[in-house]
Amino acid sequence: MLRSLVGSEMCIRDRVYGWGDNKFGQLGSTAAQVLRPQLIQAPPASNIFTGWHHSVILTECGELLVFGNQPPISNKHEVDHATALAELPGQDIMDIKLGWKHGLALLKP
Repeated sequence: MLRSLVGSEMCIRDRVYGWGDNKFGQLGSTAAQVLRPQLIQAPPASNIFTGWHHSVILTECGELLVFGNQPPISNKHEVDHATALAELPGQDIMDIKLGWKHGLALLKP
């Protein structure tokens, strides 16, 4: 993540950049390869998580955005843009772990 000062109020916002292999859209782009760091179009992030072929952004507002090889979130096999994970709206997420083809979320009680 890159911290940057934005606007006249000097707000700190976290932006996520990705590069490398993007065969499954895991970098939030339609390109098969992203050769240089590219800004991923998503709201400000508080944390990022990566699996083998998928990625997750936890936004500052607590929303989970997923992209890449994520069959549970789409009728398509790959999603090349950040898509909200509707199954966990409004949850207080403590941690996320991603594996090869799976993910886990630890929620506060």
